[in-house]
Amino acid sequence: MKHGLIKQNLLIVYFLAYGGLACYFPFLAVYFNSRGLTYIQSGIAFSLISLTSILAQPIMGYIADKYISKKQVILLNMLICSILIYFYIFAHSFYSIIWAILFFIFFHSSILSILDAYFYDISDNVSAINFGEIRLMGSIGFAVVSMLLGSLILRYSIHISFFMLSVLYLCAAFILSRLDYKSTRNMIRPAVSDIVEVLKNDRFILFILSVMVLNIVLSASNSYIVTLIEATGGNVAVLGIVWFASAITPKKIW
Repeated sequence: MKHGLIKQNLLIVYFLAYGGLACYFPFLAVYFNSRGLTYIQSGIAFSLISLTSILAQPIMGYIADKYISKKQVILLNMLICSILIYFYIFAHSFYSIIWAILFFIFFHSSILSILDAYFYDISDNVSAINFGEIRLMGSIGFAVVSMLLGSLILRYSIHISFFMLSVLYLCAAFILSRLDYKSTRNMIRPAVSDIVEVLKNDRFILFILSVMVLNIVLSASNSYIVTLIEATGGNVAVLGIVWFASAITPKKIW
């Protein structure tokens, strides 16, 4: 596949992948409110998202390193998430929502990180591709979908976000499957003993716990944005604009 076509496909995949992300996290607190969850229950749910992500990502990374390719892991997780997202539509009680979160986040949390790793494999061999440019397309996808979805949720319901996520991930998986590039495989594949050895590192464990706490704090902050907007007379469309502004704010591109 020509380098220009590889770059074009990557731009589309990043736009769709981050657009799918915008269908979930920015409006998750709106979903919790629609199901009547209390602030305490919402806090527990957001905490489980962070905890599940920390546990799932090393597992998916290990699978990508030892058993199948990064591309295959991304495709598999996108396809699974495009189905599991519908569990949220049928979940009404607190415990059913928790189960929906656990299953969905286990497969969803590693998609973007492994996608970045797959991109680095490509960029090492295709000098014309720049990470900053590709990643910027992801920010644009997140911003555009956030603003659009805010208005759609206001007009229809929160369920429209789940349908859109499914469609975006299916489209991203289709484009990625057509990308004719095989990622490099590790010459030294990690063993279980290697993971055990890493887990014995106190500094690493402290770092992981710090990341988990930071993620919980950020999730809680994002959830209370919804409360603030509603308390000041805003609605979900305003929330979409807020996320658009946050994502599109100029950042330094490396």
